[in-house]
Amino acid sequence: MSGTHKSLFLSYSRADADEAWIRALDEALQAHDLALWRHSASIAAGDSIPDAISDALRRCDAVLVLLSEQYLKSPWAAFELGAALSQGKRIIPIVPDNIEPARWPAPLRIRQMTPMRTPVETAEAIARALRTDSRMMEAG
Repeated sequence: MSGTHKSLFLSYSRADADEAWIRALDEALQAHDLALWRHSASIAAGDSIPDAISDALRRCDAVLVLLSEQYLKSPWAAFELGAALSQGKRIIPIVPDNIEPARWPAPLRIRQMTPMRTPVETAEAIARALRTDSRMMEAG
């Protein structure tokens, strides 16, 4: 990107997350000047989890939602998604092939999703979406 640093919040379930894939996505996003906030790497012992999440959501430019079986059942995921929606954040769902659209949380069904591919391919799709967003804002 053209030197415009953006901050992304990753909403996901640690219960079934592929941490190696997430670390690789983080590295691939950095190549596009995109910083990734995720609770597993950003909340210190003793911190208030809801406060840390709310603060990170306020500061981020967009929210990535990594859908998974456990995400669909997680109260923390529901909290993060609800907070992002209430703050009017841009939400980009990242969807693996095994999650049918009918099972997505209702607010995500109306959004264009990014298929979960390799971390590099997924990061490129996210960067492309955010560049398009920036161009539309500059033109408007």
